[in-house]
Amino acid sequence: MVSDAQVRLLRQKRMEGKTQEAAAAAAGMSVRTARTWARGPLPAAGKTPRSWRTRPDPFAAVWEQDIVPLLTADDAGVLEATTVLDVVAERHGTRYGPSQLRTLQRRVRDWRALHGPGQEVYFEQVHPPGREAAVDFTHASELGVTIAGTLPRHLLFQFVLSASGWRWVAIAFGETFEALVAGLQGALWALGGVPAVLRSDNLSAATHELKRSGGRALTTRFAAVLDHYGMASTRIRPGEGTKTGWPSRPITGPRSRSRKRSCCAGAPSSRPSRPTRRSSTR
Repeated sequence: MVSDAQVRLLRQKRMEGKTQEAAAAAAGMSVRTARTWARGPLPAAGKTPRSWRTRPDPFAAVWEQDIVPLLTADDAGVLEATTVLDVVAERHGTRYGPSQLRTLQRRVRDWRALHGPGQEVYFEQVHPPGREAAVDFTHASELGVTIAGTLPRHLLFQFVLSASGWRWVAIAFGETFEALVAGLQGALWALGGVPAVLRSDNLSAATHELKRSGGRALTTRFAAVLDHYGMASTRIRPGEGTKTGWPSRPITGPRSRSRKRSCCAGAPSSRPSRPTRRSSTR
């Protein structure tokens, strides 16, 4: 069986000027097979999707009594399959483990599509490579990282390319104009290029209030910085922080996991609660 990756590698080597024999060897196939896949659709294009299961459902015995109550109690839709799997493993022992995570993720996805909370309707944004980047500050003190026992109160400046997700991060001690410009300049130097558009929310370091209209506009200093780099500015409207893009996503970590675990605290269990032994290495 030839994979799509092998066929792509074969054709790439041929475009680089390699002989049929050399390209076939690089792709791990015979010369005769290489001739068959020299052109035309990829192998996966000829496969028809199956509608049947190839193995028994490992969650059939616990789905209705253990998993559905957890999903039903999750009104916000933030509970992840990894957390559900942890809870099921605690209740039923070693029958369930990481090898079944992908199966559970698919089942949770399908259940939410039919019975989960309503989803916001949106139209997908298409980001051409190199066109747009987004910047924002993220509070990092909530992560609880300490230095010599002291919790430093700081922010993270983030610069993210909207198309690829390439990210550059720097520590900032305030949402100031100096921190914004230093972070932007450092990101552009590390990137080795300048996007056409810089997107942000109404940062106080970059915008000021318009007294007559009540809106906000770029400050003269930050407008000069963007003009120096040849970038245009786009901003979201107040109250629509979810439209900023990549940087506004919360930093995941222990506090995110604990918040999701709290969703399971009030969900009913099909078995009486009992103490669980935890490994010292967990």
